[in-house]
Amino acid sequence: MDQLQAINKDHNLAFASTEKELSKMCNTMKSGLDCVHDHVKNCFEDSRQRVIYQLLTGTEDVIKSLCMQGNFREQYLVHAVCMKNLSTDNLVCGLQYKRLISSVNPPEKLDFEDSIRQQCCAFHNYLLCVTSAAERECGTQAAHFIEEYSYRTAGPIIQTRCKVYVPGSLECTHSTAALSKGASFLGLSLLLVTPLILLRLL
Repeated sequence: MDQLQAINKDHNLAFASTEKELSKMCNTMKSGLDCVHDHVKNCFEDSRQRVIYQLLTGTEDVIKSLCMQGNFREQYLVHAVCMKNLSTDNLVCGLQYKRLISSVNPPEKLDFEDSIRQQCCAFHNYLLCVTSAAERECGTQAAHFIEEYSYRTAGPIIQTRCKVYVPGSLECTHSTAALSKGASFLGLSLLLVTPLILLRLL
């Protein structure tokens, strides 16, 4: 788990924009998923394991598509710079992404329900921001790809554990996840932060 968290904090590791960087990152992501699977196997009973593995299908599917030659990988590399800019610019979605990363390891100790609320609200707010900003900042094709990428990765979590925590709802009105000091990127960080959020919601 420390490996996944370290990647999210390192801008060079968290974002790959060339074939060489992406190939290197695929090895790291696969190792990270192996770590998650080992953790789940050793720390959860069988019934809970099945739920977790089901929720991880989106992340695993996207990693598989990114790490083999094909249209999805090509499209990712085409739109990589746009995806980076959306997540690092505080005038676009940078603040929302900082809150998402911060919610994984909040500075204060929260009870279970507050932890779920903060993480889900941060997750929803970030995805709403990045998908709406993409067309304005990068064009229609980039917006379509980023929306597909985001919801393929996070869809199972959004549709289950985070279903009631939507932007603008009463549940999210009082979400106070603190800002982290360092930003990360939409690109591969979304893949890496998803398992971390998931394991804290179950």
